[in-house]
Amino acid sequence: MQQDKGEKSKRRTSAEKRIIQAEKKRQLNRAAKSRVHTSVRALLSSIQSKSLETASSNLDRVFSLLDKGLKTGLNRMKSKLSKRTNLLKTT
Repeated sequence: MQQDKGEKSKRRTSAEKRIIQAEKKRQLNRAAKSRVHTSVRALLSSIQSKSLETASSNLDRVFSLLDKGLKTGLNRMKSKLSKRTNLLKTT
């Protein structure tokens, strides 16, 4: 349709393409990180309320989200959260 009007289509430079790709990736990473933090908060609240069933199901969900390859700073959470949940099992 643009060729009919005699207009040329504008091509993106590689730098513009990288900017667009980086923004998309940043938004995906931010959403994934938010999902992890929300599920961790739910897990911690279930641990504080001392409900073992909801804590173990929330722990499974947190592990699933962490295993999907999120940021490296979040990987250390697994052992800390599992220790807290296991303390409920012993008491």
